[in-house]
Amino acid sequence: MQFLLILTILHLCSWAQAGVFPSCQESRLRLMTPSYEVLQVIDDSLHLWEEYEMGNNSVCIRLERPYQKVLDKEEAENLLARSARWEEEEYDFPSVSPEEQEQLMAKMAQDVPLDPVWDGGIAVLLENDDSPDQGISESDIVPNVTMFGNSTGSGSSRTVFPPDDRVEVSNTQNFPFNVVSFMSFKSGTDDYRCTAFIVAPHMALTSGHCVFNGETGFSKDAKIFPGQTENKIFQQLSSCRISTNTKNTECMEAGNSVCPEYDYGALFFSPQMAPSAKTYMPLVIDNPAAGTTVNTAGYPADVGGKIRRGQWRASGEVSITPDDSRVLYHRVDTTGGQSGSPIYLYTSSSNYRRVIAIQSASSTQYNIATRISDANKSLLIEWLEDTDPCN
Repeated sequence: MQFLLILTILHLCSWAQAGVFPSCQESRLRLMTPSYEVLQVIDDSLHLWEEYEMGNNSVCIRLERPYQKVLDKEEAENLLARSARWEEEEYDFPSVSPEEQEQLMAKMAQDVPLDPVWDGGIAVLLENDDSPDQGISESDIVPNVTMFGNSTGSGSSRTVFPPDDRVEVSNTQNFPFNVVSFMSFKSGTDDYRCTAFIVAPHMALTSGHCVFNGETGFSKDAKIFPGQTENKIFQQLSSCRISTNTKNTECMEAGNSVCPEYDYGALFFSPQMAPSAKTYMPLVIDNPAAGTTVNTAGYPADVGGKIRRGQWRASGEVSITPDDSRVLYHRVDTTGGQSGSPIYLYTSSSNYRRVIAIQSASSTQYNIATRISDANKSLLIEWLEDTDPCN
């Protein structure tokens, strides 16, 4: 489904000025399935709402959090305006000293990308509801375990569909590129890299296999670098806790290098350390049809045969309509290091972006992302509401 933000705003005008248009009455919406659901931190508060396509490009909105209400025209317009307010916000990144930048950049050039190849199947069949694992602080993570075996980087021939049309992001201080982050972490004595993206003052999302592996357990010394360019680091955020879901840990402990159905995780840090902002990228439960254009931005380790530390963006099409699947198949160019990148829908007329999946793995025919879905919504809400994760 395509998002209809501009049309939504226009057709909200068809609602009565006082109260809710009859087609948006609660009793009617209760009988319908939402076209999509949106999770977003706005004004430091978690918001959850449902959008219902009513025909003639009109949409009804029912707010579920922070309170429950079917919104009238004025309320809906206000919510959508606040949801898109990131367009006007600038993040205040603390400076990193030149000496520290030089040291970090040298290390990043050696980090091994982590983007596993999926063989098309999952060894362990699990239920569709997710629950959290135990949040682990860095001091609780046990090192001295052998590294990831066959889960290290997939060849670029498996993830790039010629021609390679990835474009380096020239200004990473604009949304959403300022929340997309280079991620580094350790397993044993080895350094690895992925991508993460900030979704709340205290939290970033990434792939589950970037925070946990069946052989090594939880990653340690996980850090993110929001909006990093090829030659400049703006900020370093050290995680106080990392987490994934129990389905992912069970599946990977069964010997799988990646489990795309459950491949999502989170990094937590002190909100006082995070970039200053009031609005963060929306997470959306949606079911895009095959042929729908999707986008990504992240930190590939290899573009054009060269080691990269900057941020790159790309777009491509959904390969298979996902229906009830928890996996999104797409043909957006990615290479090792982009695990954890947001896969998002972009409405050019409104400059609006909404995340629908998290990049996970690759195969010979398409790339694979873990969808934001009803099955993982409750755990995402739990993480987003944990506003003091370091205590």
